[in-house]
Amino acid sequence: SYRACILETAKSYGVHITSEEVTAEKVKGNANNDWILTRKMMHDRGVDVSLEEVTAAFDKLYQELCMLETLIPARGVLEALYNKVGGKMAIVTGRPAKDCQFFLKRFNLEHLVVMSVCMEDGPAKPHPNSVQMACKALNVRPEDAIMIGDT
Repeated sequence: SYRACILETAKSYGVHITSEEVTAEKVKGNANNDWILTRKMMHDRGVDVSLEEVTAAFDKLYQELCMLETLIPARGVLEALYNKVGGKMAIVTGRPAKDCQFFLKRFNLEHLVVMSVCMEDGPAKPHPNSVQMACKALNVRPEDAIMIGDT
């Protein structure tokens, strides 16, 4: 739903962006914050809007679209992994903490996650700080950790 919000936010300002163009920007790197990416892609197409305006428009759309999100991977996979690692599971996300908590509650996953590291907690991915914070909180060496992504 975050990708859809990029497209729809831009569209609300009269800017057409394709999913392929978003993917191309993501592949270049340094594009984990979708608010900043949306603003950049709009700016590149000649539409200058403040980050605050883009964030507000994006967030309004996200609050509607997040209800379409599905669980990746399946609950059974997460529960098996939880048991295999002795409950030492965390979430590292580029999303705001409020969105992360909403997602965990919506899918009844709060009991599987010891802690979460969100966009407010440190530098954006792919900076290693957020994963290192999770490992430290779980008392797990980074080389012994497993990371599962959704994109």
